[in-house]
Amino acid sequence: MTNVTDFEFDPDTDFDPTEGEEVAEVETPVKPAKRVKHPIPDGWDTPSEFSIFLNYNELSSIDAQGLYALAANREGFPSKRHTDDRVIINRAEGIEWIAEREGELKERDAKRAERLANRQAAQMRSVTKATASLAKEARKALAKGN
Repeated sequence: MTNVTDFEFDPDTDFDPTEGEEVAEVETPVKPAKRVKHPIPDGWDTPSEFSIFLNYNELSSIDAQGLYALAANREGFPSKRHTDDRVIINRAEGIEWIAEREGELKERDAKRAERLANRQAAQMRSVTKATASLAKEARKALAKGN
């Protein structure tokens, strides 16, 4: 049996990795062109800018992602696609829309709080009735026992 170490190997003459194969030229990937941003008209903001404006003026604490979601999902939200396909929001109409939304949210939260308070009051009345009836039964049992 022949041992592998018994052979002498000369890499210059004994081995050619491209022998019998065509070498393909490697193409370098082409980077896509950056998006060209067109100037935004006066009175309009991107969701990021509008979010900063709302937070700075303490009109709302909504973030840019929330504004993107409103623009995509809410009918009547004052937004549109700009010529460079960015979402832009009309500032004056957006402030009005957000103010109405905040008012609706506060009204909804007030109704929820009222319902919760009524539910807790009803639970307290039922607990008070149950406690009173148990106390009455305990007095009767004590009266019979004496």
